[in-house]
Amino acid sequence: ALEKIGVEKTLDMLTRADVALFVLDITKDISTQERHLAGVLQASKVSVIIVANKWDLIPNKTTTSVNDYEKIIRGFMPQLKYAPVLFTSALTGQRAQDTFNLITKVFQTRFTQLSNDETRQFMSKAIVRHKPMRGKGVKSPKITSFTQTHINPPVFTLEVNLSRTDSLATAYVRFLENILREQYDFTGTPIRIKIEVERKSHTTY
Repeated sequence: ALEKIGVEKTLDMLTRADVALFVLDITKDISTQERHLAGVLQASKVSVIIVANKWDLIPNKTTTSVNDYEKIIRGFMPQLKYAPVLFTSALTGQRAQDTFNLITKVFQTRFTQLSNDETRQFMSKAIVRHKPMRGKGVKSPKITSFTQTHINPPVFTLEVNLSRTDSLATAYVRFLENILREQYDFTGTPIRIKIEVERKSHTTY
């Protein structure tokens, strides 16, 4: 019952937050509840910074320790691959200022806005790299429009020429998100790509 109340409070806070600090005790194994919370954060509209606390208590650190521990976190929480990981110590204040700077940066990326020319050029180049993949249905879809329709957080709307939105493979949508993140700064911020059927005449990519 207490755990249910805790989840409900978290969900309520997420509806009112722009940026969430997901604090982990880096001296302990990542728990099932923390992995579940990672999924809750990913499904929300909030931007996320993973704070690996108690870094000062990790013994025998080397020049590769940060990368090694980050790989462990990523392995348990692949759904938050877009969230930066910050290794800190609340006790010593290590990287406290970095935390505030990163919050500011992540908040700003929620307002990244691409023009229609930028989204057209982006989609043209994306299709050259990888043609749209067929999802459900018997025909391969063609993309007729790709625009940014919202900010805070960023939402993109992609139209296909077929009558079902699942005609485009989800793997291709993930591909588009990955290269959006390669080309533009969406640090810590979720990207939503909505699939719609074609509403009006467009030039097919």
